Amino acid sequence: MRAAHLFGDEGYRAIALRAIHRETGGMERFPSALGGLLAAVDRITGRPVELAVVGDRDDPGTKALLDVALTRYLPTRTVAGKAPDEELSETVPLLDRREQVDGRPTAFLCEGYACQAPVTEPGALAEQLEHRG
Repeated sequence: MRAAHLFGDEGYRAIALRAIHRETGGMERFPSALGGLLAAVDRITGRPVELAVVGDRDDPGTKALLDVALTRYLPTRTVAGKAPDEELSETVPLLDRREQVDGRPTAFLCEGYACQAPVTEPGALAEQLEHRG
């Protein structure tokens, strides 16, 4: 499901749905044994949370934004990143038209395909994540 969302490819979604439907009985009888599949069901039924981070991989600002993005448990979250000079929009739609703000590492938070203003400070991203939706 994450690949379907990240790459915009419904073929991945169809594969995930087939696997979930095939294991429905097992999930009902033994939910604690099939937590990964239950998480996939949550991803299918929940609102997608998308986070794009644009910045050099070695930049402390990029790392700080990613730390905030990955610390909080968000089961429907998809995170994608790129360096400022990378062009990945054709393979990763989430990164389409995402550029740094004022030459600083920048995070773009979207939920249900509606995006908030881009942020460059980890605290601002934390606040967006706290008040999303």
